[in-house]
Amino acid sequence: MIFNLLSLSPYPWFFLAALGTAGAASSLTRRVKHKRHPEKAGERKIFFTALSGSLAFLFALGGVIVPGPEKLADPLLFVFFLAVAVVFFLAFRFKKAAGIPFFLLIGALVLSVVLFFQAVVAFTGQTEIGKLKVRSVDDGVIKFDFVDHNGESTPLAMPGTLLGAEVKEIIFDDFFVFFGARTAYRFVGLKSAGVREGSEMTEELRAYEFPKPAGLQETVYQFVQDNQAWIPGVKTAQIQVTYMVVKPGATYSIMIQHDSGVEITD
Repeated sequence: MIFNLLSLSPYPWFFLAALGTAGAASSLTRRVKHKRHPEKAGERKIFFTALSGSLAFLFALGGVIVPGPEKLADPLLFVFFLAVAVVFFLAFRFKKAAGIPFFLLIGALVLSVVLFFQAVVAFTGQTEIGKLKVRSVDDGVIKFDFVDHNGESTPLAMPGTLLGAEVKEIIFDDFFVFFGARTAYRFVGLKSAGVREGSEMTEELRAYEFPKPAGLQETVYQFVQDNQAWIPGVKTAQIQVTYMVVKPGATYSIMIQHDSGVEITD
């Protein structure tokens, strides 16, 4: 789960890089002349500055390489990095002082723990929006029950060997996902498909649109789709169709990922 989080977004990496940067700056600005052994204190100062700076560099490099450099296009990433670095610098540098810096340190530590677990849930979590209970697959016809998120079951029969879910998604920038935003969706309906003879391409055979699609209202989705360029936090609004080869007697869950994407799992 944690590996998935680190591979999907640069925010956790730059959060750790900001901690290292704050630690290096805090150590570098400490005065050692008043220490009992200034020379040894100076050596420790250099050591911890170099160590913290090296860790910050490695975490920042990991944030570029692992999620991919294209993720750095988000301008909020660097605002986030600077904000975290400044807050933790003040907390580390003045941790022995009373009053506001002390509470700043405690608050920063609590916030870091909360944000970490929030990020784990945000980038690796998923929500079930429906189930497919396949009764039979005979003569190119799939007979199954669709169970919606309220537990209501609808018997259906569709041609083909694959079942798919058509979902309209509103996907948010990683910065907002880091702070808990989840992919908004409108579950439009189901599709069936088959593999074209002599090829590996799938061909849609039938579409079934829900009388009352779950999730967003169509007007809300259309508004976001038409104005996504200037709505803060919205990365894209798109339609996704995901197919799954189904087998008789199996039950499949239709899952929407918190950070975008639809998956059908058995």
